[in-house]
Amino acid sequence: ELAEKTAAALAAEPEAVVDAHWEDRDMAFLQRVARTLVAAAPEKCALLTATSDGDHLIVLAAGEGSKIDPGESGPQVVEAMGGRGGGRGSIFQGKAGSFANRDTALDILRGATA
Repeated sequence: ELAEKTAAALAAEPEAVVDAHWEDRDMAFLQRVARTLVAAAPEKCALLTATSDGDHLIVLAAGEGSKIDPGESGPQVVEAMGGRGGGRGSIFQGKAGSFANRDTALDILRGATA
């Protein structure tokens, strides 16, 4: 239920690229928010991050109407945060070394929508 409410709130934001971070959430939560968000707002791209048991988790999701291809931008995003990941279709997921360069990752995504 929290994932659906969170996705609805992100879908309502005016920006093409939205982001959110949580402490103590797992990859399943991030994936659920991502899938719900791109279904509700296919023009959106979202960078979702969380910490879970010391891991820095990342999900990049983009709907069909977004200018961002997660398979193309995802590697750049996780590299900016010192991590790695993979994915196909509308979702790219991975782990970061840290979130110190999270703003740089957001800049990459915002630049891709310009």
